[in-house]
Amino acid sequence: MKIPKVLRIVFAISIMSLLVARIAYVNATSLKRITTIHTVGDVVELDGSFTDSANENTKGYSVTVESAELLSYEEFMNRFDRPLDYLSENSRKSTVLLKLKYVNQGNETGGVSTSRLFLFNNSFSQYFAFDSDYFSIANPQIDRKVQGIRIRPNTEYVIYYPYTLEYGPELKSYLDILQPNTTEPFYLQVSMYPVKNLIKVDVKI
Repeated sequence: MKIPKVLRIVFAISIMSLLVARIAYVNATSLKRITTIHTVGDVVELDGSFTDSANENTKGYSVTVESAELLSYEEFMNRFDRPLDYLSENSRKSTVLLKLKYVNQGNETGGVSTSRLFLFNNSFSQYFAFDSDYFSIANPQIDRKVQGIRIRPNTEYVIYYPYTLEYGPELKSYLDILQPNTTEPFYLQVSMYPVKNLIKVDVKI
């Protein structure tokens, strides 16, 4: 039996209405990301917010950026008691050094991923990962391959993250395009979902 054209149109409109309603429901009930910006010295309660997976279980963890500073290669090596010839000449770079404090209040099983602990420029057009060579110098007690923090309940831990601010296939230095004797804002990403926690750090160039 041939279905009248009018009924076919009504049927098609009904199907479209159901699809639109379904999409609206999914959008209304899906996980929405909130972005929160903090400053140096703020205690950022992660409270379950994560970077890679909710299985990180960041309940009870907090992170604070205690300081942010630009160091020349010589200043960095002197800070951590290394000879100036410790790295080869082509590896000697200035770094933005961040001092972070992690606190665990009662979490016995979880931790915090640092695999995407990126530092963004002010326009968010570039992001930078911390440098593993300089990380090992600043934190000799930590395996450079470790991509997370897990500390005993009711304890705290201070860790340094150095960023050489290199980008692109030629590994250009972002510092080269900044004006000397200015203060440049950057944003450290400490979690992504459901709350994207960013910590604004002002660095004197």
